Amino acid sequence: MATEQLKYETLDVNEIYEIRKYSDRLVIETETSNQNSSFRKLFNYISGSNEKNQEIKMTAPVTQIEKNGNMTMQFYLPSEFDESNVPNPSNSEVKIL
Repeated sequence: MATEQLKYETLDVNEIYEIRKYSDRLVIETETSNQNSSFRKLFNYISGSNEKNQEIKMTAPVTQIEKNGNMTMQFYLPSEFDESNVPNPSNSEVKIL
């Protein structure tokens, strides 16, 4: 089964990078100084560590940005989720945006 990919528009391309604008989508995120810890917290959420004990398919891409001096990792949620049906995280360090 294929991983759901976010829709995007390519804004600019050069030899080194591509700038993309992604469609609006809910994300889960966590902020930490440890990349492995961030991934594990988000992976636990999609593996059922949420209020509905619901497993959620992973999508691509996974993003990581510097925020407040720490690294913030984000998983985009599948398109079937919106604010009315997304399960709340069990871990208070995981946020839905």
